[in-house]
Amino acid sequence: MICSSRFAYPACLLLSFILITCGKDSPTEPPAPEAPAPPARITITPASNEFTALGQTVQLSASVFDGNNRRIADTTVSWSSSNTEVVTVTAQGVIMSVSNGVARITATAGNITATADVVVAQVAANVTIIPPSGSLTAMGQTLELTAVVYDLNNQIVNEAGVSWSSDSPDIVTVDSQGVITAVKNGIAEITATTKNSRSATIRVSVSDPGLDREILVAFYNALDGPGWMNDSNWRARLR
Repeated sequence: MICSSRFAYPACLLLSFILITCGKDSPTEPPAPEAPAPPARITITPASNEFTALGQTVQLSASVFDGNNRRIADTTVSWSSSNTEVVTVTAQGVIMSVSNGVARITATAGNITATADVVVAQVAANVTIIPPSGSLTAMGQTLELTAVVYDLNNQIVNEAGVSWSSDSPDIVTVDSQGVITAVKNGIAEITATTKNSRSATIRVSVSDPGLDREILVAFYNALDGPGWMNDSNWRARLR
């Protein structure tokens, strides 16, 4: 470039500066973001669970941390159950009780795992006796009662440990299996009670005409009935 004019020289100098500046390298790019640290530890909340009814559910949550104990967000966690016949778990960490027993729930992120133990043990909430009432018509007659026990979700509790009792064993007795036996005429209340004191009660009546006849015969003979002048009504009853 030739700048001969007195006035053109400053302009040429400025142009040369611009050209030199534009020829330099452009500014460096910003540094790439650091890759997330790998998982080093997982915690499950709650760490343990105990269900008292079938069909109950709980939402578990997993927190993942790196080697510096910093929580890692948006980490994929997979869930599994050691015994799906006792407790199931969804991909979102929702567990549900299926039957009595014990299961271990595992949360996995990468190569890191954590576990939470779950116990399912039904507790009796209410009791029903079948049949809901009883009627015995002969001394020594028996009837087997059945106690059906339910948990809070109205699911049957198969091993509730029911005990039986009669408020009038001189009228109706009951054994440990719920079998009642008529002893004499009258009314008795039979109760089934679970280990946690849930109970149900039914009324059982005993009405044996033969028992009444025996009482009348004894009464008739004790008062010298054969010597009565008028015993026509008694003879009809005692035949």
